[in-house]
Formats: sequence, C-alpha cells, structure tokens
Amino acid sequence: MNPRLCCERLAPGFHRKPGAPPFIGSVWVALLLIVAACRGGLGAVWSEVTQRAPWTARDGHTCVVLHGKLWILGGCEAGGQTFRNDVWNSLDGSAWTEVFPAARWPRRAEHTAVTFADSIWLLGGAHFRVRVSYNDVWRLRIGP
Repeated sequence: MNPRLCCERLAPGFHRKPGAPPFIGSVWVALLLIVAACRGGLGAVWSEVTQRAPWTARDGHTCVVLHGKLWILGGCEAGGQTFRNDVWNSLDGSAWTEVFPAARWPRRAEHTAVTFADSIWLLGGAHFRVRVSYNDVWRLRIGP
C-alpha cells in the first residue's frame, strides 16, 4: 500500500507534509517518557504486598484512595457469574477490612469511582447476567 494514498484519506490538517517538524504532542510524550525513565518510573521494581487479600478474586471492580486508605468497590468473580456490592479498605494494601458486605447500591462491575469532597462517588457500571447497565450515582461520605 502506498503510504501517501493512506495519508490522503485523512482530512486536511491531520497529516504532516514531508520534511515538517514532528507534532509538538509527540515531542512532549517523548520528554515525559525520558523523565519517567530517569526517575525510575519505567524501571520501577514491583513488590508483592500480599498473595491473597481477604476479598474474593474479581475483575471489573474499582479502587480509589481517600484519607490515606485504599478502597475496593464491587466487581464480579467466577467469570462474571457472581456480582458484588461489597466495600473493603486498607491502610497498607496487606491488611484489609470489610466495611460493607452489601452496600445499598445494586451489585455491579465495570463501574467507576472517584473521590471528591471527603466522599467516594460510584458511577454507572453493569450487571451482565441480568443485562442491566446503570447510569446512577452513589455517594459515601467519609470524614477525615
């Protein structure tokens, strides 16, 4: 395939002319990667904190940090057979405490959560077994 023909399919302004300098965004990305490598970010050494946390193995969960604690919310296990609405937290990633075995929000996976204003905000997600997608928002206020 002729590369020039491929580029000509793009709208005007979306490709560089031969001999033009690189896109400034590409230069910034390269600089950030170099800085990360120099600070050990790319070559950082991972260390296992615990082999088995007390919460069940899962995917589609979310994790946030609030007031110096890690918070795990929901998700699904067993290949999508069991959905969760539990909430766990930890100060160090090794010792975990179950805060809510069953939170008030419906069981779900693939949701997102953020922290804002001393609260954890849970947004959306889905329960694939019952074919439901959520567009709800839940808030858990946690004082310092």
